[in-house]
Amino acid sequence: MNSSDTYEKPLRSYIQSRVGALENKLEEVVNNRSNIEADQLEQQIDRETDNFIADVTRRLHQMRDEIKTHRPTDHQAPDYEIRLNQYRQFVESSSTGVNQVTEWIHSMFEKIISIVKSIVQWINDNAQTILKIIEQIRDAFKLLSTLFFRH
Repeated sequence: MNSSDTYEKPLRSYIQSRVGALENKLEEVVNNRSNIEADQLEQQIDRETDNFIADVTRRLHQMRDEIKTHRPTDHQAPDYEIRLNQYRQFVESSSTGVNQVTEWIHSMFEKIISIVKSIVQWINDNAQTILKIIEQIRDAFKLLSTLFFRH
């Protein structure tokens, strides 16, 4: 049993497809950002990343359960010890592959979360400046209207 071909490669492929879906959804969120408040934008990004994590976790649990089905159960079989040792090696190899994928996901999410926090912070920082400019424009129009329309 080769855990890399059996589990790690399909898991990586699955995660890559889910990352693509997440990327598309986040792009959609960013493209609609002018219609969304910063808090709502942040919540939507949180929801999408939570969905991604839940999907990958569900897939890992399925994989774990599938690995367990390969455990030899017939203690009386003449090759039981050999099959049990093969199973142990398979579990160790699968565990190593899962750990590598998990580290990759963790690293990816650290980067994503850092970028999202920076974007939200930038939005929040600049929102105040933009609001101040809009207030100044509003005040200028109020002054202008009082000057021109004063009787």
